[in-house]
Order: sequence, then structure tokens, then C-alpha cells
Amino acid sequence: MSVGVCLFSHSLSAEAIVQCADRALYAAKEKGKNRIECVMP
Repeated sequence: MSVGVCLFSHSLSAEAIVQCADRALYAAKEKGKNRIECVMP
């Protein structure tokens, strides 16, 4: 299982947070299986 995590501030919109987490998930998938990737917007 791959997981994408977005570290965010309260000033971001819900859409921006979801997009950030989505980028993190795809980054985890690109690097292989069973990974967790954390990104900041």
C-alpha cells in the first residue's frame, strides 16, 4: 500500500490540500510499492 500525506496550514483550501495529497500519493507510487511520501504545498 502506498500513502500520500500533505502537511498543510489552515490557510489552504480543501481543494489545494487534496491536490497536495494526490501529488504525494503519486510520488510514493513512482518510487515503488509500500511507501509513504510526505509533501508540503
